[in-house]
Amino acid sequence: MTPDSIQEFDYEAFTASPFHDQGPKALSLIPSDQRVPPSALLSARQQHLPHVLLDVRSPLHFAMAALPGAINAPLATLPDSIEHIRSSAMSLASSATMSALCAASQGAAGGAQGEPAAAQEGQQGSAGGMARVFVVCRRGNDSQRAVRALREAGIGTAVSVDGGMQGWGAHVDPSFPTY
Repeated sequence: MTPDSIQEFDYEAFTASPFHDQGPKALSLIPSDQRVPPSALLSARQQHLPHVLLDVRSPLHFAMAALPGAINAPLATLPDSIEHIRSSAMSLASSATMSALCAASQGAAGGAQGEPAAAQEGQQGSAGGMARVFVVCRRGNDSQRAVRALREAGIGTAVSVDGGMQGWGAHVDPSFPTY
């Protein structure tokens, strides 16, 4: 890009959103127990807990900046992706359970007392045979809409990450590009 093309660049048309940090008011569309702070997602990632990271922004926004390992399923087409999300969450929970059982049996064979940490970790973040599904968007509003739809479809482990990708950038990783 040249300096002239940068000055002519239409940010609002490119991102389909206004050029300012004063975004729409944060909504409260779902119960508070279905919303988590960005630090909860960070903790799950650091502890290698089984989880699905679902980004419901448009493909263009996803291409601009996304967290590693995220699945892009835009809110507008979310119903088309529900079975894939469900099977991913179930597969991750199943893998974590198998890993925990193997670790538990190895611990028992070695004469260890109590439940191994790996078994405890495998139980966190999953319920009913389904790994937790963290849902992000740009600011945390569309992710709440997505969580509502996922829960109505039987994915009861879905939670919205408060503040979306902007919350991640503000509270977890200040170097993460926000727009």
